[in-house]
Amino acid sequence: MAYESTETGRVEIFIERFPGREERFQLTTTGGQQPMWRGDGEEIYYYSYEGEMIAVPVDMDATDKSPIGEPTVLFTTNLRRDDYDVTN
Repeated sequence: MAYESTETGRVEIFIERFPGREERFQLTTTGGQQPMWRGDGEEIYYYSYEGEMIAVPVDMDATDKSPIGEPTVLFTTNLRRDDYDVTN
């Protein structure tokens, strides 16, 4: 499950395993909005505050390390924040 929260003082993206929800991981540290999972569940896309579309690999089966990989900026855009979809 991926979601936004303002508990850090700005909008950040978090992920949790579901079902279970025993662990939570913070995906962003500089803000992010509109997280969407890729169709196969191996990557999350989101908008940065700078208008960048970012992809982050995620391995929710990882047990000995954080499931979050290195983010990659895909492109900069001025699309509306809710005006996209993803597939695999």
